[in-house]
Amino acid sequence: MDVNALVKRGRVVIDSPETMNLLGLLMSALLETNLADDPAFARARSIDGDVLVRAGQMAVTLRMGDGGLTIIRGDAGGSKARVSGTMPALLGVVAEGRMVWPFLTGKIRIGGNPLVLLRMLPLIRAKAKTGRAAG
Repeated sequence: MDVNALVKRGRVVIDSPETMNLLGLLMSALLETNLADDPAFARARSIDGDVLVRAGQMAVTLRMGDGGLTIIRGDAGGSKARVSGTMPALLGVVAEGRMVWPFLTGKIRIGGNPLVLLRMLPLIRAKAKTGRAAG
């Protein structure tokens, strides 16, 4: 990993942002928002390991540990857990926390240590916006 190729956005680091795929950019924006909370950031740092996420042909590795969270394009190898599925199914997990039904119907596949994925689930859920638009 080339240190000069890392871009830090608050608490999330993107490895080689100039070649990052859409999945990695979306995950970066979501995680940066969710990890702004100190307890959420502490939770991410405590996971310690890699999680591979695949959506269609795109893949990213989420590397978590004491140093924070780094997003790497593709499969960096040695992941403790893996999740893959269609983009709509994965977006359903993020937006609505729906994971069981897509898993049972085969739209989402998991591998490795499922406890790592369960610990990560609160970190990737989209937070509901509060307040109403004026008008």
